[in-house]
Amino acid sequence: MAEQFDAVVVGAGAVGSAAAYELAKRGRRTLLLEQFELGHDRGSSHGESRIIRHSYSSAVYAALAPAAFELWRALERESGARLLTMTGGIDIGPATDPAMQACRGALAQAGVGAAWLEGEAARSYARQFAMPDDWAVLWQSGAGILDAGRCVRTLAAQAIAHGATLIEQARVTAIEPGARTTRVRFARGGSEAEVEARSVVVAAGPWAGRLFAGLGLEPSLRVTHQQVVYYLAADTALGLPAGVRFYIAHGPGGFYGFPGPRAARVHQSRDRTWNCRR
Repeated sequence: MAEQFDAVVVGAGAVGSAAAYELAKRGRRTLLLEQFELGHDRGSSHGESRIIRHSYSSAVYAALAPAAFELWRALERESGARLLTMTGGIDIGPATDPAMQACRGALAQAGVGAAWLEGEAARSYARQFAMPDDWAVLWQSGAGILDAGRCVRTLAAQAIAHGATLIEQARVTAIEPGARTTRVRFARGGSEAEVEARSVVVAAGPWAGRLFAGLGLEPSLRVTHQQVVYYLAADTALGLPAGVRFYIAHGPGGFYGFPGPRAARVHQSRDRTWNCRR
């Protein structure tokens, strides 16, 4: 007879590890399956930095942000790990851009410290950017950087501390819903194993499509590669304003980034580096 669980979580990235942690904390007998090793670099949850903020252009995300900050702080208190560093941040873009205006409204709704700058005041504050006259800068205090890899490891560790089971190198091959439970089959070490659970959480990232197809589901999933690029700054005197550690540019060709101190060691250079995504 297959081993029984209340829940099986497929994928131990940020979402899967968080799901396993919350389930185990609520007393559910939880199994967390990871097809590679915990903290691997093949998905989207590895690395040392992810931006967290209140200034989302989506009203749904903006409404979720306050609870997210509270939950990360609660996890820090429980685990003793330092995960979130508050830094402040800026959004830049055309002053009339809908995303800029939505971010401005989100900060006002959340009651987060913010400032809106236009024209010469904006260019003077963020002088490392060659901004057109009609661009604005939106500064916010309620923003910071999460250590992504440490977050995943901490979530998984706390899930285990609450009774969850983690199995690495376990590639799920089939999810078979039944009348009362769902059977999950996975390959590990050249052999096949199976378990049963009352519920299954699929947090497999770019691999989710294969599992959904096996269930007869065809959601519209498009996997993209978000490339991290490190640039050496030509003028090291041009840094982000004091107390600001990241920037997000809105509008056509938008991009975001933040100073990357580790990149300086990678490039073996004393010049300031910038971590940019587009």
